Amino acid sequence: MFKNIFSVNESIKAVNKDLDTKYSNMKILGEISMFKPWRSGHAYFDLKDNESILPAVLLKKNYDSINFKIADGLKVIACGNIVIYTPKSKLQLLVSSIEPLGIGSLSLQFQRLKEKLSSEGLFDMAFKKKLPYCPNCIGIVTSPQSAALQDLLLILHQRMPCLNILIAPSKVQGENSEVEISNAIWRLDNTKTCDIIILARGGGSHEDLESFNKESIARTIFNCKTPIISSIGHENDYCIADLVADVRCATPSHAAQIATPIKSEIITKINIIKINLRKILESQIRSKELHLSNLLTHLVSPQEALNKKIYSLKKNLIQLNNKLTFAFQNTKSRLSILREKLNMLSPLQVLSRGYAILHKSNKIVFSIADINTNDILKVRILDGFLEIKVNKKWNLN
Repeated sequence: MFKNIFSVNESIKAVNKDLDTKYSNMKILGEISMFKPWRSGHAYFDLKDNESILPAVLLKKNYDSINFKIADGLKVIACGNIVIYTPKSKLQLLVSSIEPLGIGSLSLQFQRLKEKLSSEGLFDMAFKKKLPYCPNCIGIVTSPQSAALQDLLLILHQRMPCLNILIAPSKVQGENSEVEISNAIWRLDNTKTCDIIILARGGGSHEDLESFNKESIARTIFNCKTPIISSIGHENDYCIADLVADVRCATPSHAAQIATPIKSEIITKINIIKINLRKILESQIRSKELHLSNLLTHLVSPQEALNKKIYSLKKNLIQLNNKLTFAFQNTKSRLSILREKLNMLSPLQVLSRGYAILHKSNKIVFSIADINTNDILKVRILDGFLEIKVNKKWNLN
C-alpha cells in the first residue's frame, strides 16, 4: 500500500540528485537583480530575463575570486548547478563562477576606473593646461599607417604651412599598445620643443578603443607638462584619455583645427595689431608734443631762476640772524637775573654782612647745646678761618 511513497525530504533529495545529473555546470545568461552581500561572505541575488526569475547564491569562496564589481542591472553569464534549497524547497542556482557579458565587462571596468581617477582629481578643470594660440611645433601620437595621421597632416599644412611637426609613431590598439602610447607621449613631452601634443585615432569598436581606457595612459597624460588634445574615435565615443586630456576633440580633423589658427587669420590679426599700435603711438606723440609746448611756455631763464634763489637765500639769512640775535639777548638777560638770585641765596652773601659760621669736629654748630666749655671751634668768616677756645657759654633765655 505504501510502495513508492516518499517523505518530503526524500522527494527533494531525489529531485536534487536528478538535477545534479542533468543540470550541473549550466551557463545561464541573465540580468543581476536584488544583489545583496551578507556578513557571512556569501552573496544572494536574482538572475532574470523578460519572462523568468531564478534565485542564485554565490558562496564566499567563489565571491572572493570575482575581480569586478557586481551590481544590479549588469548582464552576466553565471555558471553553476541548479539545486533545490531543502529547508524551503526553493529552486536556485548555486553559482561557481560569474563573468560580465561582452561589452558589459569593458563598460564596468571603464566606470570603475572613471570613478577612481575622478576621486583623485585627474579630471578637474583646475589642472587643464591652456593651449597656446599660435604653436611653433606640434607633436602627434598615432599609428603611422592611420587615416587619422593623414587627416591631421593635411589640415595642419593647410592652416599653418610653416608649422613644425614631430610624429611619435605608436600602435593604437592591440597587444602592448598602451605601453607604446605612454612612451610616445613621454618622448614628445621630454623633447621640450612641442607646444601641443595631439593624441589621435580613428573610430572603432569599444574593444578597439580599449587601450585609451587604461590607467597608465591616463596618468601619463595627467603628468605631461605639454598641453594634450585627445581626438580618439568619433563624436559619440568617449574614453578615459578624453577626460584627462586638456582638450577633447570629436575627430582628428577637429583637433587640427583647434590646435592651429589659419594663416590668413594670423596675418589679419597682425595687421589689426599694427594699425592699433600706430594709432597708439601717434596719440602718445601728440600728447608729448602738447606737454612739451606747455613746458616751453612756462620755461624760466636759468639766470633769473638763480637770482630768485639768491634773493630768497639772503632774505632767509637776515631772518635767521635776527632770530639768533634776539634769542642771544633774551638768554643773556635771563642769565643775569638768575645770577643775581643765586648771589642773594649764597652763604658768602650772608658772611659779607658780618656773620660767621661755627664748626665743631667739621660739623656746623646750630645750637648752644652742641658746645661745651673748653671746646675748640673753627670759625668761618668772609675772608678766612679762626680757631677759638670756649671759655664760657650761656643761653639767651
